[in-house]
Amino acid sequence: MKNILIIGGGIVGLSSAYFLQKEGHQVTVIDKSDITSGASFVNAGYITPSHIVPMASPGKMAQGIKWMFNSASPFYVKPRLDIDFLKWTWYFHKSSTTAKVEKAIPVIKDINIMSRELFKDIKDSGDFGGPVTSI
Repeated sequence: MKNILIIGGGIVGLSSAYFLQKEGHQVTVIDKSDITSGASFVNAGYITPSHIVPMASPGKMAQGIKWMFNSASPFYVKPRLDIDFLKWTWYFHKSSTTAKVEKAIPVIKDINIMSRELFKDIKDSGDFGGPVTSI
């Protein structure tokens, strides 16, 4: 048995904790906020198997630029000069090719199918391996 610390209480962190604890490890999960406040909470942590096209795909840059400046959009970014964000935008743009999308789709599909099966295992067990506490 190992003592394992997981940083991040989203779907990946909690799922990892669940399966590690199921294997007999002592697991602690820490998160910067309440685990019911992140992106995984909104969709109950479910990874939608039908969403197999990567976000970085042709046409997304134009849509993203429109959304960035609309505070009601799902991709609003407060305008600021941020070198890291500019680098990320450049790499996103470079990844938005048909060839890269076609290469990524089978990989994302396989991950989503496996995630669906693991999610079903968790749901069907009804056993989350111990108490859930907050610090």
